[in-house]
Amino acid sequence: MAEVFQPSRLEVEVTESALVGDIAAAKQTLAALQAAGIKVALDDFGTGYSSLYHLREMKFDKLKIDRSFVQSMQGNPESQKIVEAVLGLAKSLDMPAVAEGIEDVETMRALALRGCTFGQGYLFSRAVPVADVARLLADERPTVIDLPMVNHAQLNVQSRCVMVQPTRHGGTRYGTGSPRLRHDD
Repeated sequence: MAEVFQPSRLEVEVTESALVGDIAAAKQTLAALQAAGIKVALDDFGTGYSSLYHLREMKFDKLKIDRSFVQSMQGNPESQKIVEAVLGLAKSLDMPAVAEGIEDVETMRALALRGCTFGQGYLFSRAVPVADVARLLADERPTVIDLPMVNHAQLNVQSRCVMVQPTRHGGTRYGTGSPRLRHDD
């Protein structure tokens, strides 16, 4: 018997630029996806056609902070303030935020200290070929990264998932995404 794919296991990422053409149609489509149990994340928040209107008018399950802000936040005070503001906005809307583009422990530490609980980036895994997906999913061990400079805290990377992304050349890339960062004091 074939396994049934549950819609609740699927998350669709929508960029803000995809919403600007026909807001009414976008709102209707997002509502239909969510009614079917599919989660919808607003991707690359803070770039392109950023608008609080989108957050007010459309129900998103998750907000993804664009990697350009995350990767520059350590050396750019404006990027740091934008990341903090987006995290605060997501929290006030009772919506999880995902920081994209985490490539080093220092960035992960800075995000965790600001209350970010989900992240994705090369620190956790690069995209892998389809042949390696089964191995990636079979590795259910949580990855623990010790942060001795943060009051002996630990960030646990949990909840591996697989992202499927079409490439420009007609192929498909697979990788892990949105592991949960738990800050234990």
